[in-house]
Amino acid sequence: MTLLAKSAQGKGGPDAIFAYSDMANKRAAEIGRENITNATIGAFLDEKGKVLTLKAVEESMRGLDFSDSVTYAPLKGMPRFIEAVIDATFGDYRPQGYISAIASPGGTGAIHNAFYNYLNRGEVCITTDYCWGNYRTMLREMDCTLETFRTFKDEHFDVESCLAKAGEVAQKQQNVFMLLNTPAHNPTGFSVTDEEWDEVIKGLKAINQNGKNNVVLLVDIAYIDFAGKDARRFMQKFSDLPENFLTLFTFSLSKGYTLYGYRLGALVAVSSSAEVIAEFDKATAASSRATWSNCSKAAMMVMCDFADHAEKMAAFKAQQEALSQNLKQRAEIFVNEAKACGLVTLPYQSGFFLMVPTDTVEIAQEAARLLREEDIFLVPLGKGLRVALCAIVEEKITGLAERINEALKKAQAK
Repeated sequence: MTLLAKSAQGKGGPDAIFAYSDMANKRAAEIGRENITNATIGAFLDEKGKVLTLKAVEESMRGLDFSDSVTYAPLKGMPRFIEAVIDATFGDYRPQGYISAIASPGGTGAIHNAFYNYLNRGEVCITTDYCWGNYRTMLREMDCTLETFRTFKDEHFDVESCLAKAGEVAQKQQNVFMLLNTPAHNPTGFSVTDEEWDEVIKGLKAINQNGKNNVVLLVDIAYIDFAGKDARRFMQKFSDLPENFLTLFTFSLSKGYTLYGYRLGALVAVSSSAEVIAEFDKATAASSRATWSNCSKAAMMVMCDFADHAEKMAAFKAQQEALSQNLKQRAEIFVNEAKACGLVTLPYQSGFFLMVPTDTVEIAQEAARLLREEDIFLVPLGKGLRVALCAIVEEKITGLAERINEALKKAQAK
């Protein structure tokens, strides 16, 4: 017997990432965080397993007027926050066109609003075969599905597979909805190059100029602040595109601002059409009102504080860059040691995560189990192991690649 609506039946179950994170936390409670390696969660951790935060963010948060920070924020977000979000999204590479943004609870809320307003029930979103699993979960809530194309061809992004899948979807639905998580992709750490972007945009323009299809391109940039100083350069390529080519960006304060639990982000839209942007504003704001209503005003006020005070912004940027360089150092240790011991990884350029591929799902799960016996916690995702480099300090990264390699050998031998 079930009381659930038909649309709710059969869904649910543990989230893989949080399930393995819970295992790590349980073990840490038994023997101490310093005695385990927890590479499960997408947050910066220190040598004691405590979340690292940016001091400038912490100081700004502590300086807020409490009574003001707990009041309701405007539905679309504080106007100064929206300006700051757009500036932070594009930096020095703001595209030409009409631009708007609507606040959301983290990048996840922004993705939700994009799916809900630009896909009809029963339609599909397309993305890479290595991807964040919650995309699929969110789409299921809307009676939509996720279809994937091959992420890599040799060491490069597989543009041919990407555009072939887009052409296939164009035969079935009017809006060709593509989601690309780049730069600093989760879970592999790859980034689409400028040259690959040129090919993708050219191919999508060919589709939306056929007289039948629109293109909605959603770029998930959650990890962009850890992808290098020129990571935003590709954004200028979305200037002056056809009116039926809408580009959306998901901005998040979780990663770049270390405000994980405050759940604040925004969906940013770019179009050559004022009408398209106007309907984006209206529809997205309505979806926000119908789901979470409004978002964390305290987090908005922090971003506004930086935007209004150059010295605070400078301190924030310096600390953010230092954290980015720390992540880069962690990645270099792992990648170099992986090459030295023969551990194969998927192409990595930057970001929180790195992926070790396996031949089967079972091998990934068995290797993860063997590593847990050594108090090393990774997340098996499909045919591979995700390593959260952000969560491991340098001293624990040293030697980790070899231990993963040994576990894989044992798992493959079974």
